[in-house]
Amino acid sequence: MRPYEIGVGAAIGRPKYASNSADAHCAPLHFGVGANIVRSLDYGFVYIGNYMGGGRLADLGNRYASALFEISAERGLISEYLEQAQFLRDALHDGDAMRILTHPRISAAEKHAFLENVFGASIDENFMGFMKLAVDKHREAFLLPALDALVYMIKKHRNQTTAKVVSAVPLTDAQAAQLTGVLEKKLGKQVELTVLVDESVIAGISIHADGYFFDRTVKTMLKDLRDSCKKTAPPVKV
Repeated sequence: MRPYEIGVGAAIGRPKYASNSADAHCAPLHFGVGANIVRSLDYGFVYIGNYMGGGRLADLGNRYASALFEISAERGLISEYLEQAQFLRDALHDGDAMRILTHPRISAAEKHAFLENVFGASIDENFMGFMKLAVDKHREAFLLPALDALVYMIKKHRNQTTAKVVSAVPLTDAQAAQLTGVLEKKLGKQVELTVLVDESVIAGISIHADGYFFDRTVKTMLKDLRDSCKKTAPPVKV
């Protein structure tokens, strides 16, 4: 049985087979990031749609983001707005901050004070106005989708994108650099790599970048195999 090969140089998270396993004769699953991943991306990189998706949450988030993007372009502050949007997004991912902003028993005035105390010295007045407006209109839940959309818009304008990679083990600096180069060649954009280590995928990597998705993790391969077996298994006679 030939190994699955998805190159970043050295193997990533090779599964171990016990000597008495029914699969002991099988070669290990190899995962690296060299020429093999280029070939894999040619057939395995699937377009799954725009970043924000659809629905009311996405639509309002896009509207807020579009207004901020236009302001940043008019004022020549695109780089500054990108940094501030990423800062705010990361800060609001903290559960405590969002719990305060979305709490129904905390008044708008108290939420305004919280925003000023925490972010007043760090963000542009237009960002502060945007956040206070969301509070006043009881649309605090739209803050994160709007910030995500703004980051996406600015990066698209600058021909940049973020690739979210899930791996069973941490990537070395060399592997990350090699994968970044492969993705930049594939997407034709400057790529910023974000790597999440998740041991549950067993081995391999998945990549989500610019509306495309690539999954060559053992977890997904095993799921696909199970699903295929269920479809092809003969009915059980009673």
